[in-house]
Amino acid sequence: MQPKFKGPTYLELATHSAMGAALGFSLALVLLILDAQHVFEMIVNSSSPELTMLLFLGAFTLSFTVGATIRGTAP
Repeated sequence: MQPKFKGPTYLELATHSAMGAALGFSLALVLLILDAQHVFEMIVNSSSPELTMLLFLGAFTLSFTVGATIRGTAP
């Protein structure tokens, strides 16, 4: 008989979310600092660099956060 699946606790999900957010934000900053594929140059030369930078960092952070949280729910 297989044991019942016990889902993750809220603390585990929050931990995975925080790890994903930190990892996504860090990776986005590294890409900007290293200027990989001239991403920083493209953002600075855009018509609204503040908004573009915010969207770039937010998209990386959100995608890594969601991915880590979903991965945290797997058995």
